[in-house]
Amino acid sequence: MFILLSALCFGSYGIWSKLMAGSMNDFFQGWTRSLFILALLAIPAFKTRAITPFSAREMPWMLAYSVPGALVIPLFFYGFTALPIGIATLSFYAMLTITGYILGATVFAERMTKRKIAAMVLGLVGLILVAGVRYSLSPSSLLPLLACCIAGICGGVEVVLTKKLSGTHSPIQLTMVLYVMALLQCIVFELIVYNGTITFPTNPVAWMGNIAHAVASAAAFLLVVSGYKRTSAMVGSIIGLMEIPFGILFGLIIFHEPITWSITVGMVCIATAALLPVINTRK
Repeated sequence: MFILLSALCFGSYGIWSKLMAGSMNDFFQGWTRSLFILALLAIPAFKTRAITPFSAREMPWMLAYSVPGALVIPLFFYGFTALPIGIATLSFYAMLTITGYILGATVFAERMTKRKIAAMVLGLVGLILVAGVRYSLSPSSLLPLLACCIAGICGGVEVVLTKKLSGTHSPIQLTMVLYVMALLQCIVFELIVYNGTITFPTNPVAWMGNIAHAVASAAAFLLVVSGYKRTSAMVGSIIGLMEIPFGILFGLIIFHEPITWSITVGMVCIATAALLPVINTRK
């Protein structure tokens, strides 16, 4: 349920992105959103004494989830602006799911059951149907395609490896560490890409979208850390795919975006895949 609720929050990202479109570049909204999140969590972190030091043994795991997690923002931005949305979506989420399975098997010694394999295959089939891959890629598309794949791998590493620290550190602390890293990386990328200049937009709707995005992002990561702490990496990776149907439904309800039969069948496949590993067949 924690991961399902996090998928609902992740699925709302499209709403806030549309409000910011054309007013904020992805690096600017990345580091300003990180600032909002850190400010939002500072008071509860202080009141609950959620910040505890990492031991020398934990430091590599802290860097292992936070550095790739922060890289998702620029890589995701580059890939999704240079590729057709279907190819970008498919490559990102497919690699995220596969990475979750690989890390579950190698880092956490999780058993690969027939039901988990069936869930992954069904989820990937649903992803292909939703993405509607009908594109021919040119050689110039190979680099952004690689960026999307690496972003998916980084996203999988980010959420799964929090399991190594969530037993001894609070979700608030793990979330704040991630967004400190994102803050630093996005500022550096913006200064490099835009020749050392930072332009502050004046569109109030875009700022409202950015603040709402920050709230959704903080809630999503807090929930996903709590969820992965309590379930296997493989099951969590499959349930996390539910952010795609949630995002599509948000698009339908709020922006009246059309849904084809292919998308509908794909959403059913993903929802079935999310349920498959957790259904108790004895009841």
